[in-house]
Amino acid sequence: MSVRLSAVCPALSAALFLAGLVSCDSSRMISGIYQSDLPVVIDGVPGLDTPRYFEMMLAQFGPDITGIVRVYDDADFLVPSSEVCPCRFVENGKVESSSMALSFRSHGDCPGSSGTPLIIGRFTFKEPVVVDDEAGELLSGTLELQDAGEPGQVDVTFRRARTWRQVGEADLKCGDPLLYADDPPETGDAG
Repeated sequence: MSVRLSAVCPALSAALFLAGLVSCDSSRMISGIYQSDLPVVIDGVPGLDTPRYFEMMLAQFGPDITGIVRVYDDADFLVPSSEVCPCRFVENGKVESSSMALSFRSHGDCPGSSGTPLIIGRFTFKEPVVVDDEAGELLSGTLELQDAGEPGQVDVTFRRARTWRQVGEADLKCGDPLLYADDPPETGDAG
């Protein structure tokens, strides 16, 4: 059985959009776009072992979190990284009270990256704080390569850049031409 990415990608976009619509609106709702305050370095992951900026587009549905993690070369989040797969899908995201855990593939979701180690993120939702006269909700915690242990943990803070209501359809896509070409190649057998 062949699965075409052109059929999978709109379904993922629709699921992310519906998850945000059905989610309850509360001050602890994680849904939105978060951007790292500082560049992140994750030792042991080629391409991420040099400073990169991370952006997480997250959608909360009850206790579950889904979303997309993007990697950028610049602090303005305008230039997707050209040296690594710029997009990763959130796997196994969970939220409980003010804590959240999620994972994503270390090598992204470009062709040939399945089965690569996971990067595990553990975060605490922080109430709005004022920094440089701007208030913003924060996710503060760690990122670490699966099975790397405590020495491999990186402290990171993400600031909410947009709420779920400010997320547009383009934000729900990876924007990778290999994944979203007009006529993408077939991926082969899914089973």
